[in-house]
Amino acid sequence: MLLELDKPNQGELAATILHVVSHSLGAANAELEFAGKAPLYCVPDQLALTVEQNRSIFEVYMSRAPDMGELPYFMVMLSALQETFPC
Repeated sequence: MLLELDKPNQGELAATILHVVSHSLGAANAELEFAGKAPLYCVPDQLALTVEQNRSIFEVYMSRAPDMGELPYFMVMLSALQETFPC
């Protein structure tokens, strides 16, 4: 997998990539809601996810679903967000 959060020289970059992926998925979610469609996941309105929160969500999810590591990281992050913030 591209994201190696445990490597000192790659961890910060990987966490930033996850954060950007999370924001991109959030934009897609907002577009779905604007169009009157069901969102992909439901983050509470007052919560703005930080880099560290996104990293933690990803790491916790991967610890429970290590087989997901073979998939593209945006798919893994989507699954992690859906599990963490179900609608």
